[in-house]
Amino acid sequence: MLKVKLSGALRDLAGRRELLLPLPPSRTLGQALAQLENDYPGILGTSADYQWRHGSTHVVIAVNGKVVEEASGDLLLQDGDELSLLPPLGGGAVERMLE
Repeated sequence: MLKVKLSGALRDLAGRRELLLPLPPSRTLGQALAQLENDYPGILGTSADYQWRHGSTHVVIAVNGKVVEEASGDLLLQDGDELSLLPPLGGGAVERMLE
């Protein structure tokens, strides 16, 4: 299982703070994010409403406490990994929110 932690407006959108996603063998970060977007439309900040409310569509993504770049979709996830989604932030507070 993949543990998904949600913060701020993302938590409100999903209606919960944590989710568990089944993790079949060889699941990539890109596949996990696609599943989240399918289950919770707009969770990745792609909706126009999200952009209007938050001024940005950039959602910060971290795996096991380390922020990953958008190009990390091929990153293989392991059973027990933790995926964190953080709403758009200002002022460099990402590290504090991951603690």
